[in-house]
Amino acid sequence: MNDSTMIVRLSASFALLAIAVPAQQDYSPRRLNADGAIVLGTANAIANDGTISGLGSSPAGDATATSWTVGSNTTVLPALPGDSGAEAFGCGPGGLVTGASYGIVPVGHQLRITPRAVIWVGGSVIELDGLFASGAT
Repeated sequence: MNDSTMIVRLSASFALLAIAVPAQQDYSPRRLNADGAIVLGTANAIANDGTISGLGSSPAGDATATSWTVGSNTTVLPALPGDSGAEAFGCGPGGLVTGASYGIVPVGHQLRITPRAVIWVGGSVIELDGLFASGAT
């Protein structure tokens, strides 16, 4: 990790704030939710360019992976088809976001949660599990 990268985990209700620490910036708090798409959120990572990724909750209460870019609106990132939710854990240059998509199935009085590794490129979700040959490391 270099001096211009800060990994954080912040939670806030309604007034979503995180400190974006892109290279050679002013370290000022930024309002994450400029468009009302997310009312509750957690920032899990901040990239050098100021992109923030994490988990957001819509006004209806649906939780999903979310990214915020300084100076633009919130991007709600989709789960894989058939999954119930997703969370972003990292972000990098060019809008690349990493995370997991979750299948949630009721089993008796419990829930079976099946996470799958994903990346989002330009807001589109791609499952990583099938991209590598069996036994690849």
